Amino acid sequence: MSSKRDRVWALADQGMQSATNFATMVLAARALDVQSFAHFSLAYLAVLFALSFHRTWVTQPMNVLGAQRPDELPARARALWRAHAMLIPAGGVLCAAVAMFAFRDLWLLLATVVYLALYFLQEMQRRYAYTLFRIREASLTSLVMGGVQLGGMAVLMFSGWSSGTNWMLALLLAQIAGLATGLLLVGLPRKVVAGSEMGAIEVLSAQLSHSRWIVASQLVFWASSQAYPFMIAGVDTAQAAAFNAGMSILNAANVVRMTLANYLPAHAGRVLAHEGADALRTFARSTLLRIALAGIVIWPVVLLLGRPLVELLYGGKFVGADKVLEWVALGMWASMFSVVLNAVALALDTTRNVFMSNAAGALFSCTVGAYLTLTYGLVGAIWANVAGYVIPAVMQATHMWPHLKTRG
Repeated sequence: MSSKRDRVWALADQGMQSATNFATMVLAARALDVQSFAHFSLAYLAVLFALSFHRTWVTQPMNVLGAQRPDELPARARALWRAHAMLIPAGGVLCAAVAMFAFRDLWLLLATVVYLALYFLQEMQRRYAYTLFRIREASLTSLVMGGVQLGGMAVLMFSGWSSGTNWMLALLLAQIAGLATGLLLVGLPRKVVAGSEMGAIEVLSAQLSHSRWIVASQLVFWASSQAYPFMIAGVDTAQAAAFNAGMSILNAANVVRMTLANYLPAHAGRVLAHEGADALRTFARSTLLRIALAGIVIWPVVLLLGRPLVELLYGGKFVGADKVLEWVALGMWASMFSVVLNAVALALDTTRNVFMSNAAGALFSCTVGAYLTLTYGLVGAIWANVAGYVIPAVMQATHMWPHLKTRG
């Protein structure tokens, strides 16, 4: 019964985050001019890129190892909090590097770096709540963040103060509210017995050893499927804005995708530890089957409603955004299979295939995908992006399924 309530709260948590992100990008696309939206969306993608490494190196291994070794969790979590003294500056350097290529706006860069720092800390706090299976508190934190973010955007919309920097500041304030709420509801990890403290570098090294292939896979994952807005930006800013406008609508799919990413690593680790590999195999099969059936039903609806939805939200501001929505939805569907298989691979400590699968997608994107994008612009990027999602999902399933069948 508690497991069902956990899933409901996890869905509510990601539902609020996805709804807020959806509203943020859609309203930004409506309020900002094409160039400002392109710059803002690229800065936001830079934060998500940094956050993907934070999640796979810091918080997801904490979820899995914390669920498997709860006696070590307080010391592990305290060490990871201290590790942010190194992680935040590294993220800031990444944002600065992206800004030099994609947008040369000092104030937007400064707001983005502060946003990234707060996002790291808030994400650490919320994922710590997940590791404790205090998912209700994590969901309430998301509710507060969503309210603050939507309120800030409403002020920007009605005041006419819309700019890329101001929109980033609205996101920044929401992270402050989320961090404060999480600390109030859950608090910091309790102090541990003297002599049992863990060093920040020690824990980061151990978690990197545990999930090194997942961490490495993030680089090739982004090269495989997430680098296309930056590629298009090198061709035409308006096309980059159209691509991101279409993708912003697909953020609605993240209510499922990110719920799985939040919930599955810790749950898969717990199933393996308490019930064994056979139970984990059964759980993975049933989850993948549900995703397959849902996609068969939903994708035809996306094809039918894609263009009217884009017209309703944006009018004729972003030419080609409807095609992004209709066809990249196929890639997003494939990525949900990858999320499930990633969690299973983490639990089984067999993450090398995750890296190899995404590396194949990255090789395609950096060669054929780059050629298609640079030659055919937005149309080439759409089809290359779909392939960049599908190739890793197919390869990962091919690698993992025989392993699951023979495990245990």
